[in-house]
Amino acid sequence: MGDIEPKRVKMLGRVEENQKKEIVVGGVGNLGGKVADNLAKMCFKLTLIDYDRVEDANIGYQLYSTSDIGRLKVEALKNRLEREHPWVKVNALNIYVAGLGGFLLPEDEITKQDLLLRETIRR
Repeated sequence: MGDIEPKRVKMLGRVEENQKKEIVVGGVGNLGGKVADNLAKMCFKLTLIDYDRVEDANIGYQLYSTSDIGRLKVEALKNRLEREHPWVKVNALNIYVAGLGGFLLPEDEITKQDLLLRETIRR
């Protein structure tokens, strides 16, 4: 699984460098899901964080399908990313992302990451 690498990234000589970096994507709805998909294509290790489940309203503009309805967004996206980009390592955390207050995570979950991205959550 880990031996398959996209040629485009390999030609840039960044595969090995990117595989050493882990990025946290908080909120895997419309924007966060697409960001995670693009980061997976570039061989970054990912930690996906969201507390929500896939609903009917998410189909069509987010990366989920009708078979994902009712599933945790992080698990559905993890499965999709690992299926479509078998070289990627994905960790899925079903944790609440607080609005403007940041992440409610144990400190060691955040400090070990190389980059933290947070999708704005509107409720």
